[in-house]
Amino acid sequence: MHKKYEKAINSISHPNFKIINTTYHKNKIKIGHLKGNHFTITLKMVDALNANKLDNALQCISNEGMANYFGYQRFGIKGDNHLKGEMIISGKLKESNYKLKKMFINAYQSYVFNEWLQKRIKFSKVFNDIDVQMCSKKFNMDINECKELKKQKHFFKIFRGDIMNHYPFGRMFYVEDTEQEAQRFSEFDRVPTGLLIGQKTMYAKELAAKYEPSVEDISIEGGRRFAWVFPKDIASEYKDISKTYQLEFFLPKGSYATSLIEQILN
Repeated sequence: MHKKYEKAINSISHPNFKIINTTYHKNKIKIGHLKGNHFTITLKMVDALNANKLDNALQCISNEGMANYFGYQRFGIKGDNHLKGEMIISGKLKESNYKLKKMFINAYQSYVFNEWLQKRIKFSKVFNDIDVQMCSKKFNMDINECKELKKQKHFFKIFRGDIMNHYPFGRMFYVEDTEQEAQRFSEFDRVPTGLLIGQKTMYAKELAAKYEPSVEDISIEGGRRFAWVFPKDIASEYKDISKTYQLEFFLPKGSYATSLIEQILN
């Protein structure tokens, strides 16, 4: 927070939280200047059976990571910010406030990203549940390509032409050897990325391009986002007397704690 708020911060008093300490930083801190966030969240009214289910879900996320959806707060109180963003991009809506305009457009990019990620996850679920012959017919894919995908250890399948990113930092590159990149993905060494629609960014090729949204006639600046992340320092504690389930975890920047909560509850 900016230094001008120091006096106000020191005078804050609230029954539900307290400021433990404050320190100065030598450089100006801007949005995005962080590695990630630690979270401690308490779920209430949890019985022992559901506590066990939550343990299993957290173990699964610990082993394989989680889908990096944008959280619901990205879309505003009414959940319709992305609709305004789409109208602004298409020219059907004018917004003079630059910050609001950017927020609405970002919400639309986030919505399209979530839709793409959901489709890829649905593909992976179906692909994991049926045999190679059926996969080839259902998805109109070469039988050898289906066999390669079946060999991949991780639930989320890596396609030829996907754009991977070294995790948690590094450069982006195209997938040429799916077997090799899928193996490194399962080792938390790199992750696939999804498109934030717009110009001036990398676009998927080959099979991956078939699932990626079109960017025709879109003049906004685009980008790429991790499709998958690996939460760290996961811990949990269930208290039977109070029926509370407390969990702790660390997420890289740009990832949503609400998304993790939704995924373990579902």
